[in-house]
Amino acid sequence: MTISTTTNRVRTAGDGSTTAFSFPYYFEADAHLAVYLTDAAGTETLQTISTHYTVSGAGAGGGGTVTFVTAPATTETVTIIRNEPLTQNTDANDVGTFREQAFESQFDRHARQVQRLFEMAGRALKFRKSSANTDIDFPEPIAGLIPGWNSDATGLENKAVADVGESFPAVALNFFRRNSGNTAFEARTPAQVRGDLDIGIVSGHRNKVINGDCEIAQRGVSFVISAGGAAITLDRWRIVNGTDQAVTITQESHTVGQVLVPGEPEFFMRATFSTAPTTGSLYFTQRVEGARTLANSEATQRFYIATSAASVYLHVYLAQVFGYSGASSSVGIANFSETINATSFTKKIGTVSVPSISGKTITDGNYLEVVAELHPRHAATYDISRFSLVEGDATDEDKPPAPRDITLELALCQRFARAISTDALNEVIAPNATEAYLNVGFSPPMRGVPNVSLVGSGGMAFSDNFSADVFNLSPSIVGSQATSSGARVHIGGFSGLTTGRNYPGLPSSTHNTQLLFSAEI
Repeated sequence: MTISTTTNRVRTAGDGSTTAFSFPYYFEADAHLAVYLTDAAGTETLQTISTHYTVSGAGAGGGGTVTFVTAPATTETVTIIRNEPLTQNTDANDVGTFREQAFESQFDRHARQVQRLFEMAGRALKFRKSSANTDIDFPEPIAGLIPGWNSDATGLENKAVADVGESFPAVALNFFRRNSGNTAFEARTPAQVRGDLDIGIVSGHRNKVINGDCEIAQRGVSFVISAGGAAITLDRWRIVNGTDQAVTITQESHTVGQVLVPGEPEFFMRATFSTAPTTGSLYFTQRVEGARTLANSEATQRFYIATSAASVYLHVYLAQVFGYSGASSSVGIANFSETINATSFTKKIGTVSVPSISGKTITDGNYLEVVAELHPRHAATYDISRFSLVEGDATDEDKPPAPRDITLELALCQRFARAISTDALNEVIAPNATEAYLNVGFSPPMRGVPNVSLVGSGGMAFSDNFSADVFNLSPSIVGSQATSSGARVHIGGFSGLTTGRNYPGLPSSTHNTQLLFSAEI
């Protein structure tokens, strides 16, 4: 008999119903087949003849069949291997009749034995044909150790895991990264991972503070607040001057390329006392819409501060305010206090546990207030930059949240306040010679019905399509009607208008009086 194939193994997936599996290659005896079942986890189990399966077809040229007692499951794989014994059973005498069939059978057995060894070698690790390595011994197994190359890569030896590769820090964290020198792994907190990902503008959406970079200034860039007074200055920032001296609040520009405040913000907010206060506090505050904000969670406040004073006491906190009337008492939540002596911008950061609002009565006008309180006692400047309030412990984050896109930041500010210049007015109708109705739409709507005032200087400029342009150098508000979606403002101070005519607004570099609609909390 000739042997025309080198294959001596069959692998077939079970289906839960088939019990008979073909082995289409010659095998001499039932015991010359090894049968394995491998489950979905990769566990391989040698089956026992008669107990798990029977064999038919031994000695037949076309092979035979392995029949299982129980059909292998769909998650199991059947592997049948010809397992020819590595023995020689033919005894050749030097005298007597030459038995051709016996010798051919022995040659066939040798071929099957070689195929068995070849199949086993095909599943073994081997060096490349061009490798200079030969005769490498595998070390004896030792519990807890793994094999690895020796120092000169000429042999294998048992090694501790720490000797083979780097171990992870033994800390209860789920995140690791390569250190800056790429020499080892280091543990990272979730806050650090957010910074490592450097997801840019997306991270800015975490910040509950609006205009934390002080870049939006719809009301102007300079404000004088008298002793005991308060005013909204740069958008969303309410400054309360509880001292006995006037303070000037301005929008200032960072030095280009400065590195003390990360992210290259363009602006910061400055409070200047020309005369040293002797009593009271100065409060930088922002009312974050909704007392539910961050309730029953941990939060992190971060900002950068500098002062030309020798020192100043700083107290940072939050306050839950539950509404204008009929509400529960407000709750102050201390964060941190310290004395600042920093002529250059210095990071200040701390976490605070915001209480639950369970059992509270919440009415209109509720908010979460962010407060940075200073006790100024010098004629000096006090600067604030890059203010943020985010959920969770972010003290391990290397950088503050990235700023939002300027268009989005402006839209967030305009929910609370909206300055509209004359050139944006397309519908200005004159009911008489000295007055006009200015119709304004708000898109998106404001948070509530706004009040209206005039800001800026120089008056207003309007177009008259029939004669000379019209300038109102002393505009005044006669009355207004407003909703959260728009307003009609009755402006006086005109002269010579034609009743019923439309006077659209004109852009002007000298006539800069604007309408300011405010729906601040």
